[in-house]
Amino acid sequence: MKLKVSANLVFCMEDRGIGVRELAGRVPCSPGTISKLCNGLQMSTTERIAKAIERELRVKDEALFVMASTFRVPGEEAARGTDAA
Repeated sequence: MKLKVSANLVFCMEDRGIGVRELAGRVPCSPGTISKLCNGLQMSTTERIAKAIERELRVKDEALFVMASTFRVPGEEAARGTDAA
């Protein structure tokens, strides 16, 4: 699944008072995975990890992650010349 915006993940973690290692332990996954997601060095992960992160941070499904096949960058269609306008 694709992370929408890494800053939103960081905000949710800070808001809940959950650090990288604690979230990684709850998910469970590598602290490196969480760190990379937070820093924008990795923008996708497995559905299992994405859903677990959202659950542990108590956010709605797909608040932080979306299925990679449905993720669209604003203006992407226009740049490719496939905009339906």
